[in-house]
Amino acid sequence: EGTWHRDYIDRIEIYCKESLTVSGRGAYYDRYGASRDMVQSHMLQMLALTAMERPDRVIDRGMEAEKTHVLQNTHFVTGVRGQYEGYRQEENVDTESQTETAFVGEWRINTDRWRDVPIYMLTGKAMDEKRTEIRIVYKASQHAFFKETITCDPDILIIRVAQKSGFILYVNSKQPNSIRETMPVKLDFCHSCRYGPYTQEAYENLLASVFIGEQSISVSAQEIEQQWRIIEEALQSDLPLYTYQQGED
Repeated sequence: EGTWHRDYIDRIEIYCKESLTVSGRGAYYDRYGASRDMVQSHMLQMLALTAMERPDRVIDRGMEAEKTHVLQNTHFVTGVRGQYEGYRQEENVDTESQTETAFVGEWRINTDRWRDVPIYMLTGKAMDEKRTEIRIVYKASQHAFFKETITCDPDILIIRVAQKSGFILYVNSKQPNSIRETMPVKLDFCHSCRYGPYTQEAYENLLASVFIGEQSISVSAQEIEQQWRIIEEALQSDLPLYTYQQGED
């Protein structure tokens, strides 16, 4: 809590990368694109959960007001759109389509906690890997233990939402057999590695919450309205469309 603040955090990065192409979903995908398909729903919810203040209560929609407050104060800065090579040859896709299959954007949250902290989001089809994660990149320390050290990597907290969900914390350690050189060290927690067969799938968690009437993971109408406002704000900026090779990072 003490470091979850603009005084300590340099930036937030959110990734939803997919290695597959539109895979027969051309008729749907060509109407909406990556921004409406992923950023508007999944990624803005990930941002709201990351940036919200601690709610008074978790159950009975206690989180919705805090998430809505984040979204109400989120504004688009800049971005670019991409389309993988060969997309226009996919089934049910317009041969002159201007729909993006990748989207990179920068946002700001105008609250006391997050003001001036850049928020970056990247999502895309036919990329180099499948990865869904949130990266909290801390500011570089101004008080290095070894004053002669020229560079010191920032601490990074990675929250893995999918693909071995859990978290990784990168911190700095002195290199063995060195007097003053440091190196990043990876501290890794994997949920399924720890709990094995008792790890529930995402839809199992969702259905279990529905059965008991637990609404903390639900999304309110106010949140959805704000998410659409945010993404339409970005799309009205007339962003350029670039072509990228399938399998590119």
